[in-house]
Amino acid sequence: MRIGIAVRRVLPGGAAALLLALPLGGCGEAVPAARAAAAPADRGSDLYRVHCQACHGESGEGNGYLAPHLLPRPRNFVAARYRITSTLQNQPTDEDLLRTLRRGFPGTAMPSFAHLPAEDLAALVGKVKSFAERPIDPSADPGDPERTGPVPIPPEPPDGEESRRRGGELYAQGCAPCHGATGRGDGQQAQHDDLGLPTWPRNFASGEWKGGSGGSEIYRRIVAGLAGSPMPASPFTGDDAWHIVHWVRAQSDLDPEGRNEQRRTVIAAARAAGEAPLDPADPAWAKAEERRVALMPLWMRRTPRVQGVRVAALVDGARLSLRIRWEDPSPDRSTFGQTEFRDAVAVQVSADPEPPLFAMGGAEGPGKGGAVSLWMWKADRQADAGGKADLEDRFPDMAADGWPAKQDAKEGTLVHGLPLGAHDPLYLSGRAAGNPVSDLSGATAAESLYARGAGTVGFREGGAVVESRGEWKDGTWTVVLRRTLADAGEGAVALPAGGRASIAFALWNGSDGDRNGVKSATIWHELVLGEGGR
Repeated sequence: MRIGIAVRRVLPGGAAALLLALPLGGCGEAVPAARAAAAPADRGSDLYRVHCQACHGESGEGNGYLAPHLLPRPRNFVAARYRITSTLQNQPTDEDLLRTLRRGFPGTAMPSFAHLPAEDLAALVGKVKSFAERPIDPSADPGDPERTGPVPIPPEPPDGEESRRRGGELYAQGCAPCHGATGRGDGQQAQHDDLGLPTWPRNFASGEWKGGSGGSEIYRRIVAGLAGSPMPASPFTGDDAWHIVHWVRAQSDLDPEGRNEQRRTVIAAARAAGEAPLDPADPAWAKAEERRVALMPLWMRRTPRVQGVRVAALVDGARLSLRIRWEDPSPDRSTFGQTEFRDAVAVQVSADPEPPLFAMGGAEGPGKGGAVSLWMWKADRQADAGGKADLEDRFPDMAADGWPAKQDAKEGTLVHGLPLGAHDPLYLSGRAAGNPVSDLSGATAAESLYARGAGTVGFREGGAVVESRGEWKDGTWTVVLRRTLADAGEGAVALPAGGRASIAFALWNGSDGDRNGVKSATIWHELVLGEGGR
């Protein structure tokens, strides 16, 4: 982790991806004159600028500020090669585009926009279509009558043992080389999309379906394929295609599919009988309603991922406690090895009731971003709370050449076997420069940060301090973060007792190689603080 050590303790712009969500604002090329004239300055343009531009770019070419940090890459609306369509020629209808906005693409960084009003979604569809260099017309004749018009979906035959047996035979012929014999996405892996970027076959057991898990939705994907991807149109149609649908659904865990879609939820903070707890096992948590929020990976990988976290909240007259739980079979508490990465979780809080979808805050007021408060817990710092870890702990047989020390210090924290103050500051430069991450004197595993836009993430100086405690037990991390409702100082975000705030989460799973911007994140949810009194 790269931490700036400037006097103002502000991280460099490239480190913004370390934290919860990502900066708002596109930095694509200027809009070409011809397309600029065709794009009206209407509601659709305003919505696109707030919700889409950061990923898809100012001119819709998939080259927004965030695009290099996302895999799969954002769609290029100018080229207009759409994956999820209902037509044989892979031209989307307005309903296809609306459906994608409502559902998002589970398993990718494309979230759901179902929280927007219907008229806003329609305006966004119009804006997206305006970028296309060739008009999108699903009724146009491409010159091949066999590949024109809506995908015909014949009546579905009965789904039974015989249908699935036949579907398995056909699947083995046409699908298994890529998706694997049992549909786990473990077949041919050396695949690339039309941009030359790596991609992988879908793992049907993951519950993440880009186009939906319904029978007719899977039927369309089989018959029409996914344009721009290695998934071709299939020669199987009619009953044969339906047999494959039945076999695929039989191998799949269909229940999590809906839970992997990003949907806004309300996290209600129950009023604690006494003090808002810091202990993950405190009996007071029995009063709090736990809500699951789905995570979306910003960088897709082959390995299974953590798909959601469970959040509960308690509030007293002065403080808010958040308990965050997630399943993780392998706790990652060390960052000393070259390929070792920590487990971590972060919370982002905004006083803005409608913050931009991906945001690190902004310099402007409500509706424009504003400051955001960031609380980040790290498993390696939690391990440090019981005694500072060092290279000798990770590599006990290493050969080391020490540095000069001052022997008059009496601080208790040991570094390389000596009290902290016994070391010449020249050899602990981060601590000498005031870098908070290099401060070994405290026992907190959480960092209190703020942001007012892209590249402005900084450590809090004054204001509310975030307390934390985390424990891993029986394959589950449980982390509690606690902070006062009141706040002051640089980047302050006060939490109104009895009021509401916007809240989002991010997770890093070290054993999956998560670090910096390679993580999973959520959309914004609503935090309701209740009465806030005792």
